[in-house]
Amino acid sequence: MATLDSKAGLLATIREERENIQRLVAKAGDRLEQPGAAGDWTLKDVIAHLNGWRWRSVSRLEAALAGLDTFHTPWPRALGEGDDYEAVNQWLYEHYRDAPADDVLRESDETFDRLDAAVSALSEDALFTPGQYRWLDGEALGPGIIGGVASHYHDEHEADLRSWLLPTA
Repeated sequence: MATLDSKAGLLATIREERENIQRLVAKAGDRLEQPGAAGDWTLKDVIAHLNGWRWRSVSRLEAALAGLDTFHTPWPRALGEGDDYEAVNQWLYEHYRDAPADDVLRESDETFDRLDAAVSALSEDALFTPGQYRWLDGEALGPGIIGGVASHYHDEHEADLRSWLLPTA
């Protein structure tokens, strides 16, 4: 992963994470909708799940770009900003479960496009000054958001997906 201490590093990380998803999809081939990628979830389900959380990141960056101190999540307000991860993850699964794989992949690209556009448009000050946004608990916007996008995949999903993709004998 690129460093998160410059705008160029943030943009490189966004692009690396997009490439990670694209490689997974290419490697999975016709197994995109086969259960077992993560428990009962398919790779499409995992990508949709990551999309949902990336939409939250997009919303935060775009709120900062608009000078707002609030952002909207893709899930219902009753679930809050996402502190109840299990409830949010269940909602995301149910929301995307019947979505066509092509739509989920197109949405994945859209989330990365919008992350890239927002980071590109934000000033260095907005991205790297800690404590500007109450919803980041003192972290700087750029590293907090983009670091979260990258770590979510790597810490919680990458090992399972790589294992699932191994050829079976």
